Amino acid sequence: MKALNRSLTRNILFCILLLVILPISYVTLLNNLVYHPGLRLSAEWEDNAFLDWKTNKNAPIIGGISNEGGPLKINMEGARNGGEIVAAQKTQNIPADLASNDYIKVSIMASSIAVASRVVIWTDFEHPHEVLVKTYNDSAWHQEIVLLSFFELSGNISMIELSMKQLEASDVNEWVLYKELSFGNLDF
Repeated sequence: MKALNRSLTRNILFCILLLVILPISYVTLLNNLVYHPGLRLSAEWEDNAFLDWKTNKNAPIIGGISNEGGPLKINMEGARNGGEIVAAQKTQNIPADLASNDYIKVSIMASSIAVASRVVIWTDFEHPHEVLVKTYNDSAWHQEIVLLSFFELSGNISMIELSMKQLEASDVNEWVLYKELSFGNLDF
């Protein structure tokens, strides 16, 4: 019986070695020793201080923007209806133009799932392009990278808008934070 248990244990250990340890070791070895080109992000324009951003609201609501030593805070207070927006807009010192493989990268944190973060790129003052509208079900930072070619954006940028959108009627104070905003190029 002891010999059978020893043999069974040896076979189980051999299977673990064969099915788990060797494949993981092989993949790790390939990743570290074999050159493989991948997707690289290179920042062309960054805004981490969030200077020169202006407030815009689409309804008579209480809300505004503030810079808390880095992150840009957009907030709403008081009773609100769904669909109301408070935006931070920047028209000065923004990227000159967009190429076909440009991206926008930003980290976002929101107070609840009742509000959505919203990123809008204006190529002129009549054509806004919503490139991100998203809710978050936790209060952690989320890094978003959006390839702008999906939105057929190219040419000059007139304005960048970082905003929050109220999704449903509420009287709870809500906010969205933005940090690490950058535009860049994808290198393959």
